[in-house]
Amino acid sequence: MNTPPGLFRNQPLSSGTETAPQPDQAPVINWRICLICFAINLAIILSSLFLMIGMHIEHPDDMKQVNRAQLAVMAILLAPLAETYLFFQLPYQLVRKFLPFPKLVWGVSFLITLSLFIYEHHGGSPHGLHRDWPLAFLVGGVGGATFFSCFYFTHRSGYGSPFWTTTLCHLFYNTCITLITLFP
Repeated sequence: MNTPPGLFRNQPLSSGTETAPQPDQAPVINWRICLICFAINLAIILSSLFLMIGMHIEHPDDMKQVNRAQLAVMAILLAPLAETYLFFQLPYQLVRKFLPFPKLVWGVSFLITLSLFIYEHHGGSPHGLHRDWPLAFLVGGVGGATFFSCFYFTHRSGYGSPFWTTTLCHLFYNTCITLITLFP
């Protein structure tokens, strides 16, 4: 996806008094990619969770012992920022530094990102929820792949920050899932 032609030209808009944004005024968020990735991720996860409920697969017992307010703050505010940086931005920057081939950089970054995201969503951190591996692959795998797509397509589009677009997509997603699971 390329930037639409004329998007950054200094041409009058419909009112005749405003002008189109200049490259240095480009938006931080690529809303189109953010919202598409959010919708895809939410649809896949919710469909899968309904399937798991139908198959009588139990929710992890850890959820019953969680401080809901603390988990909500962590999931909605801290996790999107920290995970986007640690699992998307940092691996991409490190791999790009050592590999000269762009397609290989994206492929290796994807594998690293997905591995880290799945591990973290299994309960890899000391304070993480301890899920079983199928649920970790569902949440971490689908979420990791979708958020990586958001990061990748924003980068490819040249429109918006891959970091902030992915962080916002992650924030939207975590907000919906937190409201659904913690506050039924």
